[in-house]
Amino acid sequence: MEVSGRVGIITGATSGIGWETAKLLSESGASLVVTGRRQERLDQLVNEMAGNATPVAADVADPDVPQQLIDAAIEKHGKLDFVFSNAGIMNIGSVDQYDDEAYSTMIRVNYESAVRMR
Repeated sequence: MEVSGRVGIITGATSGIGWETAKLLSESGASLVVTGRRQERLDQLVNEMAGNATPVAADVADPDVPQQLIDAAIEKHGKLDFVFSNAGIMNIGSVDQYDDEAYSTMIRVNYESAVRMR
C-alpha cells in the first residue's frame, strides 16, 4: 500500500507494534496522529519519526477520544485516510479475579474505540 501523502491515526503508539508501525509509516511518507496514554513516550516517538506527526496523549477507553483523534487529523493534516486501531488490553487470569469495570474497560479499549473511529 502506498502511504506517501496519506494521513492516518495510530492508537497504542507508545510501545510495541504501534511504535514500530508509526516509525515505518512515517519513513514511507505518511503524516500521522499518534496516540497513547504516556506523553513522554509520544514525545520520544515523534522525535524518532522521520515525518510529520501529531502526538495526542489520550486514553481510547474514553468514548470522546476517537472523535478527538479524527478531529486532530483533519485539523492538523487536512484529511484522514486510514486508522490503525492498535491499542489493546487483556485481563489475564480467571474470570473471578476481575470486576465488571475491568471487563468494561477492556471492551471500551479493544472494541468500542475501534468502532467509534468512523
